[in-house]
Amino acid sequence: MAPDPLQVSEDDFQIWAVEFIRRAVPRDAIVHHSPNEVPGEVGPGWTRKQIKKGMLPGFFDILILYFGKTYLIELKVKNRRLTVAQRQFRAQLERHGFPHAECWSQEQVVAALVDWGLTSARLC
Repeated sequence: MAPDPLQVSEDDFQIWAVEFIRRAVPRDAIVHHSPNEVPGEVGPGWTRKQIKKGMLPGFFDILILYFGKTYLIELKVKNRRLTVAQRQFRAQLERHGFPHAECWSQEQVVAALVDWGLTSARLC
């Protein structure tokens, strides 16, 4: 059973989503999370260093790679909205034609996978 995104942290929702997606998509699909948030204790120096190392502000939470295609999912909980950086990243995804989804619930995660043909609703 999925956590209720209105009652859990984004971290808990993310852990559930990654575990669920890894079970739902074909076994040879690659499911990856790219940490992109700044831990509270490190500050702006850490962010600058990570950007120099290649971190992209606004990068979506989950990447799914499968037979030459890339799918991206951004997870949100409660009343949280996309940040400015995430909206800019989404615009880049749209320009390049990458399938992507913003999900606030288990049902939206399942719907994205089904829409992309990565799983069947029967299996979820």
